Amino acid sequence: TIGNIGYVRVSAFNNATPEAFEKAVDSLQADDRVTGMIFDLRGNGGGLLTSVAQMLDYLLPEGDLVSKTDKSGETTVLYTSDADCVSLPMAVLVNGSTASAAELFTCDLQEYGAATIVGTTTFGKGVMQTTYSLSDGSALTLTTDYYNPSSGKNYNGVGVIPDIVC
Repeated sequence: TIGNIGYVRVSAFNNATPEAFEKAVDSLQADDRVTGMIFDLRGNGGGLLTSVAQMLDYLLPEGDLVSKTDKSGETTVLYTSDADCVSLPMAVLVNGSTASAAELFTCDLQEYGAATIVGTTTFGKGVMQTTYSLSDGSALTLTTDYYNPSSGKNYNGVGVIPDIVC
């Protein structure tokens, strides 16, 4: 904590991130001195969509979290949130190196009105890649879909614009 503000640094979204994140947030919520939380995603290049979805579900109220739009323009909701959510005020720190899944996390918190976004415009990577294993042991990674925050408005090539630019 910094004074009465809880601080959580998220450097990547991997398989272990949701559990560690929930433990950190639970600890902060249990501390009577903590009146708000800051999630620092500066330099976070993203990671697993499943990890982000779990963390968003933990923080946000009921509703859509993530959808994907394929090349034909068809959009499918991939993840939703239940009614349980965190009620403390939140802020997210971002910069031009905040990318991909980290932008999705940021954008959903912003769109739900659950957090104030502070920093500089993010990288602007709102696409999904799928990796295909080849018979010779190599692999091919292709961009297959756009992934979207709760609004369905994709930020690829644009980035997430902070509420407070500094």
